[in-house]
Amino acid sequence: VDDSPANLTLIGNLLRKAYTVKAVNHGAKALRVAHQEQPDLILLDILMPEVNGYDVCRQLKANAHTQHIPVIFLTSKTEVESEEIGMSLGAVDYITRPINPQILLSRVKAHFIEAAQTRTVRVNNEYLEFEVAKRSRELAALQQVTILALASLAEVRDHDTGNHLR
Repeated sequence: VDDSPANLTLIGNLLRKAYTVKAVNHGAKALRVAHQEQPDLILLDILMPEVNGYDVCRQLKANAHTQHIPVIFLTSKTEVESEEIGMSLGAVDYITRPINPQILLSRVKAHFIEAAQTRTVRVNNEYLEFEVAKRSRELAALQQVTILALASLAEVRDHDTGNHLR
């Protein structure tokens, strides 16, 4: 995500060799694309008109559907304060221009792998939560049947006690 066509072309060409790239030139459009397409990773410039990179990151991290997407700031802002702000907003990395292509590719690869592993853990957790809920419902149903069976057994021996237990 960058408002500069030259930066989008440069980074896009560098990454297209190994990744599918979606280039976006506006912060608001980036938010729409992130919600719709759920990218694996977002490279985000800070200095953009209207919706800056900090605002985009803040909104991504505040939304349950996009908070898991790793954000790497890729910017010309070299001040330590800018990096601190970016990292405090939830970015996983902060890369300044001018970029070293090999460093950029290495960092993107590392975060891409980490994101894939995190996604696998999240999907497995969702599956396990579903299975636990399903087993809990089955257990509750089995418990109810067992209680009714015991009440019926007690009713055979003593009608008043059986009705009371039910």
